[in-house]
Amino acid sequence: MSPKLLLSCSLFAAAAVGVSTLYLRAVHGTVASERATACVALKGEPQAREAPDFELTGLDGKRVKLSSLRGKVVLLNFWATWCPPCVEEIPSLVALRGALKGKGFELVTVSVDEELPVLKAFLQKHLKHPADLPVLSDPQKRSAAAFGTEKFPETYLIDAQGVIRQKYIYKRDWSSRESVACIESLL
Repeated sequence: MSPKLLLSCSLFAAAAVGVSTLYLRAVHGTVASERATACVALKGEPQAREAPDFELTGLDGKRVKLSSLRGKVVLLNFWATWCPPCVEEIPSLVALRGALKGKGFELVTVSVDEELPVLKAFLQKHLKHPADLPVLSDPQKRSAAAFGTEKFPETYLIDAQGVIRQKYIYKRDWSSRESVACIESLL
């Protein structure tokens, strides 16, 4: 191969690598921008802090440690049976869980009700299949306090690395297209 042809090929290859690099940076920037804006419609409070760890017992008797869910996107919802907005959003939480099942997503709800029999009776009355809503019990409200939760419902969107990305105060329609898109942006 002649030196002139070799130089031309080298220059062409360098230009192709440069253009490809610029293209990939632009695409990466666009994806990052889309992820950052996907949750805007839900009007949450952006966060960037590590989720406090806790361990609570579910209504099925199993202990669940929040940090054991690392590697999955987690929607953590603090609620109570005596809170009308909490009760209103339960069907959409169940629907969201069904829509994202098997996609690296976990729904965790924490009831701060003080009496376990009241909580169990509520779920039996209001849900066709109570197992569709995973509920942990925290009557002392310690886990809610660790998150800084003061109002109910409060919901936290936690990424796969255990970092809180969004905080939502009050109810949302978690089965909406915007809610699903927001969560899928972190998957």
